[in-house]
Amino acid sequence: MSENVTKKTSVTSEVLERDHPRRMGSSITDKINTSENTSLPSTQSCLIFRKRAINNGFKGLIRIPTGQKGPRDKNWTAGSSLEQLLNASNDYLNTGLLCSGLRVFDVDEEDPKKAAEIEKAAQGIIGSIGPKRYRDNSNKFAIICRAKKGKPKKRLNGNRKVEVLGDGQQLIVHGLHPSGFRYVWQDDRSLENTSLEDVPEVTEEQTSKLLEACDEILGCSRGDKNERNLVSNKDIFTEVESEFISQENDHYFYRLSNQDKDKLLLACLKTIPDIADASYPEWIKVIMACHASGSTNAKEIARDWSKLSNKYDYDDYEKTWASLRNGGLK
Repeated sequence: MSENVTKKTSVTSEVLERDHPRRMGSSITDKINTSENTSLPSTQSCLIFRKRAINNGFKGLIRIPTGQKGPRDKNWTAGSSLEQLLNASNDYLNTGLLCSGLRVFDVDEEDPKKAAEIEKAAQGIIGSIGPKRYRDNSNKFAIICRAKKGKPKKRLNGNRKVEVLGDGQQLIVHGLHPSGFRYVWQDDRSLENTSLEDVPEVTEEQTSKLLEACDEILGCSRGDKNERNLVSNKDIFTEVESEFISQENDHYFYRLSNQDKDKLLLACLKTIPDIADASYPEWIKVIMACHASGSTNAKEIARDWSKLSNKYDYDDYEKTWASLRNGGLK
């Protein structure tokens, strides 16, 4: 290893210890093994994790492409088959967990103080929190709980920095983040060594209280968003009123056959970076462009692309698509 690489690793470790004190109950001076937490998981470790997670009661596992966050299999919402899970290859070393019947608090907040306050609020409202997943280069984290009743859908806090994943979503529980860092678990409490029965339950009343607490901590408007508020995002539509979606200009695209439109849409979508971390405004712009194409298959093409993100929700997508017209809202 060269001197420059050695220095870079040392500096990275120092920055992580200084700026990411995100593990409550753990000393922030704990040494971070950068090489271990950025190395590619082996097929053996992947298989061991999946087998033990299944034995611990976590049945809804999904194979995910290595280093990515979104499933590639079209029917991923049904979970991967046992054959797919046990046939681990270097291309599919990430593992996701279907959130049906669960309440997964996915916190997308990098500010260390606010992230710690949210975790503290969760402990106060829920009591004993479930397994906590994080990575060493970020303050973002996710906490897994079981739904007290039924299979509730996704919920959001006021500024969408806290998602409560549920039926129709998935969470990466093992493997490598797109940034190159591994997903790890606080106190080594992962699905590999935790029984589903030992994961604490949470009610929807507790979920509501936690979302309200998150709104207060993050300084945003009260009340969680059970569905995307399209009306409040009308300003987004002005940004995409280009020649491409304006049929008044008789753009060449609209003279193409449906088959050629589909090919062009697919080619364009392939040029877009991984949408796993895309914000709602970024996502809706693409969906609007697909909708405005006039292709008869645009809805399903855009749906397949949206499914590459663990934020995809069937009901959300249907409502969004139904609310669109060419160039804006209905």
